[in-house]
Amino acid sequence: AERLGELLAELGRRRVTTLVVEGGAGVLRTLFGAGAADEIQVFVAPRLLGGAPPAAGMLEAIPPADFEEIALPGGDLLLRGLLRQRPASHES
Repeated sequence: AERLGELLAELGRRRVTTLVVEGGAGVLRTLFGAGAADEIQVFVAPRLLGGAPPAAGMLEAIPPADFEEIALPGGDLLLRGLLRQRPASHES
């Protein structure tokens, strides 16, 4: 989490305002726990890969949000919305 803060601070200094992060539930929990996100677009594939059930832990990792879109593009589940928590400031 410390390195995440350093990375976000550097991106802020470079005026990066939008970042796409791809990962699983652990990555989502880290970002949300750090208050490092204000909008989400989560795609959940219904296919079983590896030994984990589809979306294992993914939906539980999403904090309260005001969803603007819930769709099934190409058979995947898309959840898009704004988080209700205010993101932490990572600029120095």
